[in-house]
Amino acid sequence: MFPLDSPLLADLYKKYRSRLISRIARLTGCRETAADLAQDAYMRLLDQTGVACPSNPAAYLFRIGRNLAIDHQRRPDFRQHDETSFEEELPSSFSGPDQQAVYRQECEQLWTAIMELPRPVSRALVLSVIEGVSQAAIAEELGVTERTVRRYISKGMAHCQRRLRNPLPPARYDR
Repeated sequence: MFPLDSPLLADLYKKYRSRLISRIARLTGCRETAADLAQDAYMRLLDQTGVACPSNPAAYLFRIGRNLAIDHQRRPDFRQHDETSFEEELPSSFSGPDQQAVYRQECEQLWTAIMELPRPVSRALVLSVIEGVSQAAIAEELGVTERTVRRYISKGMAHCQRRLRNPLPPARYDR
C-alpha cells in the first residue's frame, strides 16, 4: 500500500487510458460512453488522493472502470425505448386495427429479443440493420474489429429469428 498522488495518477491514466477505454467499451457497447466512464474512473481514483491504495493501482483503476460500466448498464433508463416509436412508424398499408395490433406485437417481440442480447451485440445489430451504419463505423464505435462486428450481427440476427419463431423466453431450470 502507498499513498496516491496526482503525478502518479496522471502517468497511470496516460499509460492505460486506451486499454481502459477498450475494456469498458466491450462492456458498454459504446466507445464514447467508455471514454466518459474511463474519465470517471480516473476522477474517482483522484478523489482518493492521500488514501492508501492497493499495491497495483492499474488493476484498481481497471476495477473501478469495470464497476462503473456495470453500474451504467444497470441504470433504469439504459435499455428503455420510446414506447410511442412503434405507433409513429406504422406502415400506412396497415389499415385495420387488427393488422396494426399484430404489427405492434411483432415489433415488441423483436425489441424484447434485441434487449436480451449482450449490449455490444444489440448495439451492433441496431446500428447495422435499423440505422444502416457501416460495419467499419460500428467497429470503430464499439472498439472492436469488423470481423467481430459481423459476428455480433450474425449472432443477433440468429437470436432474433429464434425468438420470433418462439416468442416465449427459454425456460431456466434450477439445478
